Amino acid sequence: MKKILFVMDRKVLAEALMIEMKHISGAAFSKEYNYKRAAIAAEVFQPNIMLLEIPESKKISLHQCLEICNDVRKILPECKILLLTPESSKDAREMAIKAVQDGNVNDFIYYDTSMEYLKSKLKSM
Repeated sequence: MKKILFVMDRKVLAEALMIEMKHISGAAFSKEYNYKRAAIAAEVFQPNIMLLEIPESKKISLHQCLEICNDVRKILPECKILLLTPESSKDAREMAIKAVQDGNVNDFIYYDTSMEYLKSKLKSM
């Protein structure tokens, strides 16, 4: 069974994704809005995929987002990690690219991606 954990600042988007993704046969979903609890949520839920939003609100730093990814990798080395990145932030873009190159995350997509592309990306992971 595919299990996807959404670690997101945008609650409406997380809810919409869960509704949109429900048609994936045999998939289970969970969400965590508190970034400080993301690694614990991953340990409890045991996802195959984690979608982590880099918030534009700056509630959490880029460095802290990367720390979450590293913590989840330690707990669940097989978990695939997809970053949802603000295209308007040069720092976030550069961090996401480096995180992929360094193997800290599997991939990233921008906020302005279509819902269909995001769903396809999650299905393919």
